[in-house]
Amino acid sequence: MAILSSLIQLTSHKPITIKLIESPDQLAILFLTISLSLLFLFVFLITPETFSRLSKEDNLIEWCSMGLVLGGSIVFSISLFQLKKKHKTLNFVKIILILFALLFFLTAMEEISWFQRVLDFKTPNSFSRNYQNEFNIHNFVTNYAENAYYFSTFIYFGIIPFIWRVINSEIQSFAVKMLLPKPYLILICAIISAFNYDMWNIIFTQISFFGSVIILLLLIKYCTNNKEKILSLLVIVIVVCTQYTFLINGSNFKRYWEVTEYKEFFIAIILFAYSISVFKNIKLTASSDIQAQYNR
Repeated sequence: MAILSSLIQLTSHKPITIKLIESPDQLAILFLTISLSLLFLFVFLITPETFSRLSKEDNLIEWCSMGLVLGGSIVFSISLFQLKKKHKTLNFVKIILILFALLFFLTAMEEISWFQRVLDFKTPNSFSRNYQNEFNIHNFVTNYAENAYYFSTFIYFGIIPFIWRVINSEIQSFAVKMLLPKPYLILICAIISAFNYDMWNIIFTQISFFGSVIILLLLIKYCTNNKEKILSLLVIVIVVCTQYTFLINGSNFKRYWEVTEYKEFFIAIILFAYSISVFKNIKLTASSDIQAQYNR
């Protein structure tokens, strides 16, 4: 830990300071996420049957996950209309927004197998090799798809925003200014890393978990005020206790993989929160005089 901190100091040209919470709505989203994670942990310990039932297909957790990711897709689509001027940088941002909107839409539809159970249509014969015999793509390669989905979430919302703010204290690029995840999402990402059981022995899972803990410890060192230091410490305690609780109470699981449904629910929260932050960034800058300084 001390070695890593020293290496970070050497690569930074200025004193490292990180402000985690930039607005009241970010604090609200963070505390909502923390509250839900503690609620689900309580349900898991007290009434495992309810924990299992909520995570089943076509139940609360799945539909909420789908709704949040689909909402993120809609928000990214709306964000495109905030970019009016034709500019090379802005065109690049538009392409990224389109890709995010499409990716979020596909993710939402895959979550509910493209409304297969709602519309009650049979799985085509061409999907006979699907692991769950459903009309979706990801269950052809379930393990690979899940690992890619979970680990890329950790990279994009845990590693990238932390490293960028450590190495680059001043952000000049308009694209980076619009698309870089906010620091408070690092804390939500850490909570996501603690919802594991059946996938705990996978290397990517452990990198995400222990990497999140290390990042949280470094945030305590580099945060700009004591309240954010305490907040980071609180999240560390929640993350460690949550993961420990799942691992030592494996007999509570009715289906050994059901905790991943909750993990995907929290990923849906972070994806939706990210889409909102991008929308706000674009709304504040793309149609104002501030945009001009990035276009010069």
